[in-house]
Amino acid sequence: LLTLFFLLYDEAEAHGLILACGVMVVCLFCIRRFADRLDCHRKYIEYRVLAECLRCQFFLFFAGLGTRVTDILPWTIRQDVPWIRDVLSALPEGGPMEKHSILDCWIRDQKAYHASALKKAEIKDRRDRRISTAVLVLTVIDDETGFSPLGEPERGHIIYRLDGTRTASMQEPGLYIKDGKKILVNT
Repeated sequence: LLTLFFLLYDEAEAHGLILACGVMVVCLFCIRRFADRLDCHRKYIEYRVLAECLRCQFFLFFAGLGTRVTDILPWTIRQDVPWIRDVLSALPEGGPMEKHSILDCWIRDQKAYHASALKKAEIKDRRDRRISTAVLVLTVIDDETGFSPLGEPERGHIIYRLDGTRTASMQEPGLYIKDGKKILVNT
């Protein structure tokens, strides 16, 4: 959004949008400081570790093992994030039960899910490639001929002021260069 406002300010010469750019930069700075104060990233990582530990505990239980995940935690988690060990220790003990094959209860389902997701991603990729190719072809046609298939005349021409800056039109008096020809506008 910031880039869009800056491009509009630069290309369309909408000078009021530079203020919007400044306001957005200040807002982004405030959001960053707020996130740093809340320590969001560290909390996210710790809760992600907890989720993975719970997943491991579930499969240890489902496999019929009497092992608890707190017994196999890496030493960095034991030292740096002791509250995760406390939460995992509070889980009820489940003794060994009938063993289940992880292949049957999880891996085959995951394989089917990812195969389906791959097919969807490949379809989307083919569609995106067709759209990208069409846009490229239309852009080349528009830039080379000056004819726009979208019905906008003269869209491909770039107009320069004498000082070298680009402009969208020749409304102000001055000397312009359009398609290599010098044009003097007096009004």
